[in-house]
Amino acid sequence: MNIVLEDGVSIKGRTVILPAVSAGNVGQLAVDLLIASCDLVSAGHLRDPANMLPCIGNNPYKQGCAECSTEMQLYSAPNAGMMILQQRAPPMLGRQEQAAEALAALLYAEGTEKVIVLGSYSNALPGEDRSSGKAEPMHRMSDRAAFGGMVAADWQQLPDNDPLTDKAYADLMLPPWPFWRACTAVGLPILLLMLPVNEGDNRGDAMQLASLTSKVFGAQAGVDGSLCTFPSSWKVPPSWVVFGEQRAVY
Repeated sequence: MNIVLEDGVSIKGRTVILPAVSAGNVGQLAVDLLIASCDLVSAGHLRDPANMLPCIGNNPYKQGCAECSTEMQLYSAPNAGMMILQQRAPPMLGRQEQAAEALAALLYAEGTEKVIVLGSYSNALPGEDRSSGKAEPMHRMSDRAAFGGMVAADWQQLPDNDPLTDKAYADLMLPPWPFWRACTAVGLPILLLMLPVNEGDNRGDAMQLASLTSKVFGAQAGVDGSLCTFPSSWKVPPSWVVFGEQRAVY
């Protein structure tokens, strides 16, 4: 895996937020909201032709823009303490572990301070119905000291085992677990924010996960002492018109 950064851009000392390509694509949709609403710009891209499927398209956040978007693209604001990595394509079949290891190794080598992964999992638990209200998010962190007070003490921690299969989450090959294992192996602090969801129209879930991220990350000092702030409402990117509704601010 290699990285190409825009002139003057560095990952060193920053928190990288990225999605897990998981149930309902909620992590990717939440990242879309963060990028569009915070007016972040492209800061570089990653390539891993040995493990990742290629993907290229137009800029999903600006209409009429000639810029291209790739399968793994970094976004940031000048001197912000966070960077966002949008992953638009899954790893090649059977290469999930290798792709996760390559990404964790690269972020660690570039001096990333910590990573926050936004993901989701099926809430189809036997006898349980969450359709009447918002799902309760769960979290798991590898290093509590690294994240300080970013996670409230009363937030529910993800259990060790998948309630449907009783298999240990940390042993699963589904995202984000290969990346979790890879980050912990190299000593890169990682925080998972996971939302139980149903497949279907997951825009509401994405907004909930984006709001949760803004509460977790808060106003953090940037690499030069500036603050990273999140909006009070979410701006839907132009690419979301495929869902059949006009663009709006929520």
